[in-house]
Amino acid sequence: MNTEQKQALQAHLSEIAKILYADAETQAMPMENLADIEQTVRHQVLAHVSPELGNFLSRHVQGQTPDTPES
Repeated sequence: MNTEQKQALQAHLSEIAKILYADAETQAMPMENLADIEQTVRHQVLAHVSPELGNFLSRHVQGQTPDTPES
């Protein structure tokens, strides 16, 4: 990953974190201590982030043939 990609990733992750934080507050998810924060983040990643990454990667892989090198 080059510097520009790392910066873009960080910017997107910051925006995602803001959205997930607002969602956690709206749903009154626990965030009183590090254990609560970890549990809340884990729940949100499993519920929202991982499925989207899986969908993206599945679409990407389905578009490849066995002879197509990964990019």
